[in-house]
Amino acid sequence: MSELKADDGIDFKMHYSRLPFFLRQGEEACRRWLVDELGLPRDVERGEAMKKAFGGQRVLDHMDQLMAQAGVGPAYWGSQFADTMDSHRLAWYAATESYEKGELMWKAYSRRYFEGKDTEIRPIRYDDHKMLMECAQEVGLDLDQARKVLNSRVHEDEILKCVRQMHSVGINSIPVLVFEVDGVAQGSWLENPDSKGRKVHHGSGNKEEFMTILRDLHRVSSL
Repeated sequence: MSELKADDGIDFKMHYSRLPFFLRQGEEACRRWLVDELGLPRDVERGEAMKKAFGGQRVLDHMDQLMAQAGVGPAYWGSQFADTMDSHRLAWYAATESYEKGELMWKAYSRRYFEGKDTEIRPIRYDDHKMLMECAQEVGLDLDQARKVLNSRVHEDEILKCVRQMHSVGINSIPVLVFEVDGVAQGSWLENPDSKGRKVHHGSGNKEEFMTILRDLHRVSSL
């Protein structure tokens, strides 16, 4: 964004949000992938599983490079795979307190899980209520209400509905990033992904790819 403003004079007023998604929903799916398909221990570290599943050290090197380009990192590969439903539900609750708290919750998760920062808890897993409550406290959530959320199944139906909607339009992997210009893009991105003023980007990308998308949207929305 800073480079676009300096080099092209393009100044975006940008806000963002996210929707839930599961690559492997539930403990059974995690165990089936790690133990049955990959032949690894259930508590294997994320880095070792990624190397076994996706082509060795080069996949970790590629992700390290993308994180460095984004100005975060270094990557932490010692976290473990787990059912993520509780973390989704708590983040959904955080967003009901405020948009800002919802995004801060995801940032707190991400810094721990992908960078190993801000916590002494080990192993780092998305089903660890102690870690989730640590994030809730950092973000400033109502801690009593956060505990009630974690000890219930509240927001589960809404989350599953969102995931089914994405599956219904063929989204079965992440990340998927949807860029929209308010007042230009028409309808829902699920129903009208090719609308003027909207770009849907599948997969990880680098800074140059995203700058190209933003330049294209600026040009289209200025016509």
